[in-house]
Amino acid sequence: MARVFSEDSRVKIPALLHLTRLGYRYRRLKDIRAQLDFETNIDRQMLREAMNRLNPSLLAEPLTDEEFQVILAELTDSLAGDDLGKAFFVKLQQGIVCRGETMRLIDFDQSAENDWSVVTELPCLVDRSSETGSFRPDITVFINGLPLAFCEVKIPNNLKGMQAEYERMNKRTSNVKYRRFLNITQLMVFSNNMEYDDTEVVPISGAFYATNGRGHLFFSHFREEDKAIYDGVAALEPEVESLVLQDTNMAILKGRSDYVLNCNPMTPTNRILTSLFIKERFLWLLHYGITYVEKVNDKGVVELAKHLMRYQQFFGAGAIARKVEQLRQGDSGGSADICCIDGGNNLELAAELPHYGSNNIGKKRQARGGVIWHTQGSGKTELAFYNVHILSDFYAAHRMVAKFYFIVDRLDLMQQAADEFRARGLNVVEIGTRAEFTENIQSTSEQTLTGGLVMNVVNIQKFGDDAVTKEPDYNVNIQRVYFIDEVHRDYRADGSFLARLVNSDRRAIMFGLTGTPLIGKVRTKDLFGDYIHKYYYNQSIADGYTLRLIREGIKTEYRLQLNAVLDKLSEEVRKGLIQKKDLTCHENYVNPLVDYIEEDFTGSRLLLGDGTIGAMVVADSSQQAQAIYEELSKRGTFRAALVLSTIGETKEELREKRDAFKRGEVDILVVFNMLLTGFDAPRLKKLYLGRVIRDHSLLQCLTRVNRPYHQLRYGYVVDFADIRAAFDKTNQAYLAELQDELGDDFEQFSSIFKTPEEINEDLRQIHDKLFSFDTDNLENFQRQISTIENKDEVMELRRALALYKELYNLAQLFGYEELVASLDRDKIRTLYQLTEQRLQLLRDKEALQAPEDIDSLVELATQDLQFSFRKISEGELSLADAFASKRRQTIGEFGRNQDKKDPEFLKLWEELRRILEGHDIQEMTLEEMQAQDKQLEILRQKMHDLNAANSRLTERYSGDQRYMRLHKNLLRDGLIASPSLLYDFLQDMKSFIDDSLLHKDTILANENFFVQTLWREIKQELSGKLPLNAGIVKAIGNEIKNEYIQ
Repeated sequence: MARVFSEDSRVKIPALLHLTRLGYRYRRLKDIRAQLDFETNIDRQMLREAMNRLNPSLLAEPLTDEEFQVILAELTDSLAGDDLGKAFFVKLQQGIVCRGETMRLIDFDQSAENDWSVVTELPCLVDRSSETGSFRPDITVFINGLPLAFCEVKIPNNLKGMQAEYERMNKRTSNVKYRRFLNITQLMVFSNNMEYDDTEVVPISGAFYATNGRGHLFFSHFREEDKAIYDGVAALEPEVESLVLQDTNMAILKGRSDYVLNCNPMTPTNRILTSLFIKERFLWLLHYGITYVEKVNDKGVVELAKHLMRYQQFFGAGAIARKVEQLRQGDSGGSADICCIDGGNNLELAAELPHYGSNNIGKKRQARGGVIWHTQGSGKTELAFYNVHILSDFYAAHRMVAKFYFIVDRLDLMQQAADEFRARGLNVVEIGTRAEFTENIQSTSEQTLTGGLVMNVVNIQKFGDDAVTKEPDYNVNIQRVYFIDEVHRDYRADGSFLARLVNSDRRAIMFGLTGTPLIGKVRTKDLFGDYIHKYYYNQSIADGYTLRLIREGIKTEYRLQLNAVLDKLSEEVRKGLIQKKDLTCHENYVNPLVDYIEEDFTGSRLLLGDGTIGAMVVADSSQQAQAIYEELSKRGTFRAALVLSTIGETKEELREKRDAFKRGEVDILVVFNMLLTGFDAPRLKKLYLGRVIRDHSLLQCLTRVNRPYHQLRYGYVVDFADIRAAFDKTNQAYLAELQDELGDDFEQFSSIFKTPEEINEDLRQIHDKLFSFDTDNLENFQRQISTIENKDEVMELRRALALYKELYNLAQLFGYEELVASLDRDKIRTLYQLTEQRLQLLRDKEALQAPEDIDSLVELATQDLQFSFRKISEGELSLADAFASKRRQTIGEFGRNQDKKDPEFLKLWEELRRILEGHDIQEMTLEEMQAQDKQLEILRQKMHDLNAANSRLTERYSGDQRYMRLHKNLLRDGLIASPSLLYDFLQDMKSFIDDSLLHKDTILANENFFVQTLWREIKQELSGKLPLNAGIVKAIGNEIKNEYIQ
């Protein structure tokens, strides 16, 4: 029966057609199969033709067979390494050497010079003799014969959503057999054709993109900012549509209303394809938007990661490019954006700047650059890295030499930034003194031993009055580009830092980077130019780059205890026994404070189920920080480290403390002013805030705990100082600034904190869901859920228990005493496991009752079984896992069958039901598993053989499963006894019907007309070839009709 409402018809085919609207040529797999390299899926013919076309020296003398084989072998070797495809990526960017010169594989500048094509169901084979163990991306995208991207699509509301694809891909990236195929892939798209649900912690709904990784891909959102890009999508060409529908055996879709709806360019899948695969964008991303990051882990081992530009980095880079082009045109006599220095707030700045006398007040000064307002954790340093490559090429095209500077205001940030740039392959010059900076700024060249792109990293304190550019000795046109980190700090209108920065090179282009711009009396954008791109924290939370926070007020009894201590100590201050500055660092105050921190942090690790999380204590003075650290060290419960600027440590000693915390060798950092900004450690999940921090510094401090880590959903702020009023004031100020900037595009921005009201609502819903179940008695709970036959109801119960596992500690914090008293953490886990087992059993039963439902079978085959060890010892776990794997393989083999009415299939199916029914896998003994394992293997092999025979027959009919089934049915029923005659007849019928569907898409709407048409064609095709009567013609016609009309 034709599957006209499936993954293929609803998502894949519309996506294929959409790519042809973007200018990609659809190619039939059977037409190119012979040209494909087995090990890499490179189309040898297309690549060879492209290289001959793109390289001038090959136009007159094309590559010989031998030369091309050497090139192909070199590409294949470059894809074999355990380097995420880095060796191949270098060749993709730079070309490959042949005849002593570098030959291009791709033309990055002119998209029309490349060959663009797409193929569906291209297998990534690991065995030359069969497709066993291979995987087939739904769509593979080729440029010049190189399979550089693929798309995997699912139907909306598929089981586990995109998380299922995420888990599947992580297994693939860990499989060495797929290494070459994944190493050549630069871009992956995954979509279940649904809009994003920004409340999801893990991606379930939506269209995402990623690049290759080591067992842990990051599914990134893409939120298009240039809506005009959709206007460039071309109309669908009827000839191309017919080709695709005919090749995929889906001509039946033509004219269906649901098919037309799914072909709309504005579906979630089609939108992300437009955003990423418009030819010029795809080339740009391949050329500029990918980098490899090499870092040494705590064990001294180099770890490699592959990064693909996040969408905010992509659009931020575009905004920088537009600003740079404006300024270049302005320097050439055109106009440029300007920032006014008037006689108001900026008087001091105007007076401080050298060569800017008071007679110029009220005139306008060019703001050569602008501000990138991207929230913490959004990748601003990496954005600066990408722009070194982008802007170097831009200025080189205009015969200018670009020099890049990354400017920080702290030594620790200087080292951190230098490490990040080196990890991405830049040559880094760390400027340590004012004399070094003066020499550097006056030089027209970069001093490197290896060549390549350079980033100069310097502390703003190294800018001196004499650090000013001078005219080059040679005819060299230099353009300096400054990326100024944390631009909200230290740059005041009346300060020397800003004046020296501007004076160092008045032609320099300056881009300020900040997550918290100054928005008070003097605003960051007044000093450095307008915001040229914005990415606020609510977007980062929705995209999964940062977490929401939970603010925890300290427990009442401890607050009363600490207040009583302060009252008593205040009396001693009044009597002159101690000084006021020593109040909060007195041992009588510090000891109960440390009591609370130790108790709370111990409980947090238990409640969150993660003993690796770390904490930071922000003291209200350096003296208190010292006292807290000494008390923690004396007790020895946790490993603590003190980070203060006042204790005379070297840069290397401070760095070692930071790195030790990141490695997990320090549990608690104690600080006063240091590490409150720019310190990124994902394991930092508890912030003990002992003083009120205001304005932009507050947001900077809070976001130390918002980085994703393991499966945690929140970062936690323990608020000793009651920051609520300060936070609300700061947050509202930033929202107002965003409102001014975005105007009508401004949407409701959520708070960075999850509110107690939201938590209470979650817990109330959990309580309501569990109300009717006996959660005290595990045995009775299992009996209760065993009576539920509705799978959706059990799934709702499982979701409630999963959420409760995450919010268990919040129930304690916010006083849900009833739930806390009735449920403990271990019991929640057991309840969840029992519910999961019931759900698994219901899925088994559902799938076993409906052999024609392939989706249920695949779901059953791929689910993960978890054993409770009631009958299986841990020592036997490997055998149990092997049995579970055999069970999945066998059911999966049944699921792959495409002829569910075949008597042979039904006979094997009944045997499978007999084996599986009545056996609760959680209760089976090892002996029972071993016996069933042998039975399942026999069945699996028989079904494998049946599927192989079906596949061979399907291939004879160009992959159309309908005609495989028709061939078997007509032979089995004796309607046409000769296989060769039957094949010729069905081929002619297939061509006739496909042509009719493509040119008259309403033919199936009238069943009687369609059947009568079939009868006429059958008589015409078989007349004189075998004895015919009305009964035979009608029987053959009904068999064909049933494959087309459900």
